[in-house]
Amino acid sequence: MEKNKKITAALKVTILHLVMQHIDFRNVYSIDAIMDQIEQLVLKDFITKEDAETINPWKIYNFFKTDVGLRMIASSNVKRETPFFIETQASDVFPELSSEIYRNETIVLQGVIDCYFEESGYLVLIDYKTDYVDEAESISDKYNKQIDLYARALEKIKGKKVKERYLYLFFNGDLMKI
Repeated sequence: MEKNKKITAALKVTILHLVMQHIDFRNVYSIDAIMDQIEQLVLKDFITKEDAETINPWKIYNFFKTDVGLRMIASSNVKRETPFFIETQASDVFPELSSEIYRNETIVLQGVIDCYFEESGYLVLIDYKTDYVDEAESISDKYNKQIDLYARALEKIKGKKVKERYLYLFFNGDLMKI
């Protein structure tokens, strides 16, 4: 059954996130090194050979060549694919519920932070995106609320300020500060 699965767009996203979660970022200085690591994930049965063929190692290499990628490599405290659960005001997530009736309502917010690292006592948040969009502004608008909520959750959980927030667009290699 595994051999007959179709690689959907959603599965490609999952595969890329899995590779970014497990790749040894101290060894991403060449395409060959990245390809070797992807092959190791296949040998360890983290992904299939077909899954590995959907990964473009150049896109991973290009991420680690960005300023933020290099800073991440230099950090001694990097966390990837970090799940979180926090209680927050419902109106923080759903502004349309800001009426008096819902003002004090809380909800439990859950998510997974793709990556964050510590730098000089502060946190830097990175969210990977694979969406294709014509205009970078629209993707910034689309994900600004999500990144804001992730940053607030991270600050609440870790007790440290998030000093920078980024989207990395794998489809074109853009790094966007949010």
